[in-house]
Amino acid sequence: MGQEALHWPARIVSEMVRLRIHERYPESNYPVTFHFEEAASKEEADINILWAEGAHGDQYEFDGASAKKNILAHTFFPGHSEPLNGDIHFDDAETWETDLTAATNYDRRFFPYVLAHEIGHALGLQHAKKQEAIMYPYYKNTPLDEIKLDLDDKCAINWNYVGTSKFCLFVWLMSEIVPIHNNSDQMASSSEVLCNFLLGLHAYRGSPEYVASDSLEKEFNGVIKE
Repeated sequence: MGQEALHWPARIVSEMVRLRIHERYPESNYPVTFHFEEAASKEEADINILWAEGAHGDQYEFDGASAKKNILAHTFFPGHSEPLNGDIHFDDAETWETDLTAATNYDRRFFPYVLAHEIGHALGLQHAKKQEAIMYPYYKNTPLDEIKLDLDDKCAINWNYVGTSKFCLFVWLMSEIVPIHNNSDQMASSSEVLCNFLLGLHAYRGSPEYVASDSLEKEFNGVIKE
C-alpha cells in the first residue's frame, strides 16, 4: 500500500503517533498494511497534524474547550483539495493527555483514541453507526491496549482498499436498523437472530458467553471474495 508520512509538533510523544495498522482480510489473500513514518518536513508529509484554536485558516473554526459535547478535531479526506487533503487538526484549547488515568470525559481528553479516529478519516473512513467502532463519532475513554478495529471499521477499510462486499453491506445495515447488542435480561429469555446475505439464516442462542459481534467476526472470516 506504500507509505504515509506524518509531520507533527515536537511536543507529542512520538510512539503515540507511529501507528501501524496491519489487518488481514479473508477476502483479499494479502494483508492491507499502512506504514506511518515521520517526515523530515511539512512539505514532504502526506498527513500533517496541526494544533490550533478558533479560526485557523481552513473555514472550520474550533469551538474551544467545553464541558459539553464539542468538536475535538477534524480531518480532511484524501479526496479533498491540496494541500489540506489527509491533514488532521486538533483543537489546542482542549487539554490532551497520553495517560488514560489523567483523562476525564470532558475536561481532559485521551489523545491516542482521538488520534486513531482521525487517522481513520485521513484514510478515507466516514463515521460509523456502531458504538463499538473506532469511527463512531463520539469520544470515549478507551485504554490504549483496547483501541482496536471493530468489524465495522474493518469493513470500511476493506471497502476502500480491497473492494466492495455484500457482507459489509449487511454489517452496516444491521448497524442502521438493528443495533447489535446483548442485554443480560434479554439473554435469559430469547435468542438473537442474524441474517447473513451470503450464508443464509443463522440463529444464535443468547448466553453469558455469547457476543453477537463475535459471531459476525466469524462470519466475516468465512466470506469468499466476490
